[in-house]
Amino acid sequence: MRTIKSSGFTMIEVLVALLILSISLLGMAGLQLLSLQTSGSSLSRSQATILAYDLAERMRRNPEQMNFYVTNLNQAQASPNCLATGCGTEELAREDIIEWQNELQNISGQAMIQQDINEITLQLSWSESQYGAGQMNQSYDMTFEL
Repeated sequence: MRTIKSSGFTMIEVLVALLILSISLLGMAGLQLLSLQTSGSSLSRSQATILAYDLAERMRRNPEQMNFYVTNLNQAQASPNCLATGCGTEELAREDIIEWQNELQNISGQAMIQQDINEITLQLSWSESQYGAGQMNQSYDMTFEL
């Protein structure tokens, strides 16, 4: 009798290799999705942090109008258009609020501010989509003194 020598891959070996490859690719796709979620969240948090520090510096630059900033931060303001000609302290605070509100709209955020003597607490909140997980509400709190 002659023995036949088999060479090459069998169908089962090919199917097992394809199964392993497909599971690996699904895992990589999941990691890519997670990476997109966390980088988008990181960007929003960075923008919120920058906005909070920006408002703190604007208020420190114009401490005489601290109450104006606190009471008018969430109100629509008419621009006095005084930056080129020179602003008084209240006009400067009004311009600061307008510029800051425009930046806050870029992240579709909302702000809440509270004052306790010279201590200011600013809370920024925004909503971000989580690629299939729906909307998640995020917030950033900052407390600073003038």
